[in-house]
Amino acid sequence: MNAEVIDSSHYVLKHIKHAFDAKALTTAKKRIFDGLIQCDQHPLTERDKNAISRGEAPDHLRLNTNNYDLWRYASNEMTQSLEDFLWVYYPPQFRNIQREVQEVRWHQDAGFNKALGDKAHAQIMTCFIPLDENPQKRVTVQFSEEIQPYLQHSPTSNGFAAGLEQDFTKLIHFDLELGDAIIFGDFVPHRTFAPQNSIWERSSFEFRFIRKPDALEKKDYYDLERNIFVQKNGSSDLND
Repeated sequence: MNAEVIDSSHYVLKHIKHAFDAKALTTAKKRIFDGLIQCDQHPLTERDKNAISRGEAPDHLRLNTNNYDLWRYASNEMTQSLEDFLWVYYPPQFRNIQREVQEVRWHQDAGFNKALGDKAHAQIMTCFIPLDENPQKRVTVQFSEEIQPYLQHSPTSNGFAAGLEQDFTKLIHFDLELGDAIIFGDFVPHRTFAPQNSIWERSSFEFRFIRKPDALEKKDYYDLERNIFVQKNGSSDLND
């Protein structure tokens, strides 16, 4: 039997310095935090309450198309490092970690992708972008450089869709500055990590990318080559 050929982009792990304009990231963070403050003054759906308890943003803040403005100022190295993963999921994920209960245990993003069922994509790439000043002083993401196939995931006790019941070796985390980013493939194991003496608070974006041929019907994406929202077979109403 022939050995399985696995796309090497499953294992990409790269720290990109000065990937984004720091002022654009600060503006994005302020917009979302202003929205979170307003949430305290209005009733929320159960779904949004659960999202906030996990350290995520409610739907109406994630669905704001202004979240994609920062990609207009991404560095050449940033976009070139994505190779042909140039269509971005809509909406992105926003994380606002404030306590240990909101940490995410070991997982591969392929596990979260698979948990989506018929809404899953063939393969994804993730970009992690911290939004705080001095992110190296805060809780961050730790990775394993072990080469792993897809591993079987299970739902976690704190409400996340997928996690792994094992530990890893060859551990690494990056000392990030505001404006830096990390891209990683969907087989790279990673988790929330608090370096010694770090602050248990972090705000960040996570954008996920696909190859254009893997797009799903009637789903919106952001095309990095044209800086517009698109769907598989045409334009998106989000541009209106």
